[in-house]
Amino acid sequence: MDRREIENFIEKNGQALSEGREVKGEWLRLSQFLPFSRANRPGVRKVLTYARDCLSEHLPLQAEGYERTTEDLLNVWLGVAANCGTLQSVCADLVGMPDPETIRTYFKEQLCVEDLPDLEQRLNAALAAEIPPRVWRRAQEVAIDFHDRPYYGKTLQAEGLWVRGQARDGTTRFYRIATAYVMLKHLRVTLALRFVLPDEDTVTIVDDLRKRLKTLGIRVAELFLDKGFEGIAVMDYLTRQGQPALIACTIRGKTGGMRALCQGNKSYRTTYTFHGQNQTAFSCVIRGMPITDSGACRSLIPAHADH
Repeated sequence: MDRREIENFIEKNGQALSEGREVKGEWLRLSQFLPFSRANRPGVRKVLTYARDCLSEHLPLQAEGYERTTEDLLNVWLGVAANCGTLQSVCADLVGMPDPETIRTYFKEQLCVEDLPDLEQRLNAALAAEIPPRVWRRAQEVAIDFHDRPYYGKTLQAEGLWVRGQARDGTTRFYRIATAYVMLKHLRVTLALRFVLPDEDTVTIVDDLRKRLKTLGIRVAELFLDKGFEGIAVMDYLTRQGQPALIACTIRGKTGGMRALCQGNKSYRTTYTFHGQNQTAFSCVIRGMPITDSGACRSLIPAHADH
């Protein structure tokens, strides 16, 4: 969408934009990236400015040139994050931006692989600075998830630091981040993040995030882990730590096993024994869930269980 198309869009939908009503979902994108637009709502611009100021305080990004500024780099960074897009798509939307390779060069020069631990620390500091005070008032139900971004390059794993995962979007290679967050009034508040590197196991990831939460002074009433964390090792770790948790478990096979537990019209509890490699076993209380309308079946496993 070039400037002429944007001006035509604003002229055609000016009244709706001035009233703050959605017009084909375009006003939000325009208000984020186009300061000359009538869609530039004060509230949205305030959020963008606040986020940019927060990042500039914690990220080591600089571009004090004639054509590019630090603000430009942060706008692109936030654009990619907010739209789950790419440098190409965001630079195409931002008026006056250079080609994405120029922006990529700035990022490569200032965000090096060797500085990944420092970057993780800076981002966690930025997240901590924005945690609402109510999070500390009582113990929280905290969720830990994996977030994968497809990687289509040819760099070796040891150099590119990508990890393998289940095939999705045409690849089994991903950049992976683990996050710990709470839900406050139906809004997600991220408390901490952890870059996942090759050969790191899930127990290490969960342990590091729990240590980060402890450092922040956040009490965890119960952990909710997605199916990427299922396994005897994580269940055993959480049990030894005395940490109540609920872990989503993948249902495999067509009959028997955990699928046989997904029956009836209501959830229920029973004891189930998981068998792992090297003749390891772990018994715990499992909550069976009925089959959903889509035919899917899922079980949730409280990890405060018996060996």
